[in-house]
Amino acid sequence: FPIEVHVKELISKELNRRSYFGFLRDIRQDLELKYAFELNDTITDMIKSPIIAIDQVGTIIKFTRLFGYEMSEITGKNVNMLMPEPYASGHDGYLSNYQVTRKKNVVDSTRRMPAKRKNGTVVTVELRVGEFAKAGGATTFVAFLRDVTEMDALEREHQTSVQISLLSQLAVVIADKRGFIHSVNQATCDLFRYKEEEMVGQNVKMLMPKSLAVHHDNYLEAYHRTKVKHVIDTSRRAQGIKRGEVVFDLEIGVRELELVGLGTRYLGFIRDVSSEVILEEAHKISGSIVALSPVPIIVMDSTGMVMQFPDLACTMLGYSRDEVVGRNIKMLMPPQIANEHDSYLKNYMTTGIKHVIDTNRQSTAMRKDGTLIDIEISVKEVRGDDGSTFFAGFIKPLGDLFSALQLANKAAAEGAAGKQRK
Repeated sequence: FPIEVHVKELISKELNRRSYFGFLRDIRQDLELKYAFELNDTITDMIKSPIIAIDQVGTIIKFTRLFGYEMSEITGKNVNMLMPEPYASGHDGYLSNYQVTRKKNVVDSTRRMPAKRKNGTVVTVELRVGEFAKAGGATTFVAFLRDVTEMDALEREHQTSVQISLLSQLAVVIADKRGFIHSVNQATCDLFRYKEEEMVGQNVKMLMPKSLAVHHDNYLEAYHRTKVKHVIDTSRRAQGIKRGEVVFDLEIGVRELELVGLGTRYLGFIRDVSSEVILEEAHKISGSIVALSPVPIIVMDSTGMVMQFPDLACTMLGYSRDEVVGRNIKMLMPPQIANEHDSYLKNYMTTGIKHVIDTNRQSTAMRKDGTLIDIEISVKEVRGDDGSTFFAGFIKPLGDLFSALQLANKAAAEGAAGKQRK
């Protein structure tokens, strides 16, 4: 068996004799320990995940491939140099507390926590710590680390997109700074008629008509260069394109997000406004019809609130448009009719029985100055796509009808000409 020998020579002058003393020590255990360390170093070098060993006061004993440091820069230093605050300032206390209480919060467990690289950047690591006690009571802590920064960021992005998808009835698209789609919700699939896997990984331009798509890369590049926001943090009307080259009107709001480990993401909320645009155009056409009609057409809602009051009505009844729109139509009636009008409306909305609607009947209107004029009125009911009800009243003054209308038309024409001159 292997031994270690130490020999000492003793010379006695009185006896004129030399003596030799030999000290022998069995070194089999030492050699086994050396072999174990060499084997451990070999295994450590083969393991891809970084390993760090510290003593019971936090001093680094050994490490491999750790956060951009060389061994000479880190060995013998306190492990808290690898931690951002507040973890760094609290770590010595954690170690001391463990030595006293032996209560394991981190030891023999796996957890995620932030770590600090040599260049100061903070990453997320998965950490598993084991404890090894030596003879004499000395303790070594060995930690296996795995950089999970990107995985952590991906999980957060996924959780964010899932929550957004669950909470939002609007179409939601998440794209990177190059414009490539990373996530969509079911509302987006329904709106654009594509499956999720058909959109993820593709450029967001696929959801735009060619007239917009050809400029989108330039818009992104200009924003990255100048940081001037034209679309981001705003809502605006634009156009999208569905499967089958179907172009439709939409409203889009874009927000910019910065995600750790992933960089810039753009979050777009999209709403189909095709029906609103159609209604707006219809309203414009309706407004033109009301304005051009040779007799006044007054439009009110189901509560009697006036919504449209054309120039001819202004001339006939002596009010300005601003004095009437938004107020109850009862203001244009003498008291004996006005007092009953709300109940007439309420009764019709409840029963649907028509007494005035779709008929022509004579009645009386009251001008702003209080004078009364005889009129013939015809009321039509109009229903919106959302189920709302409107009433359009065609008003014809009785008596000298021709002269009354001629006067009103002349005043309206003069008013329009005056506006153009201004």
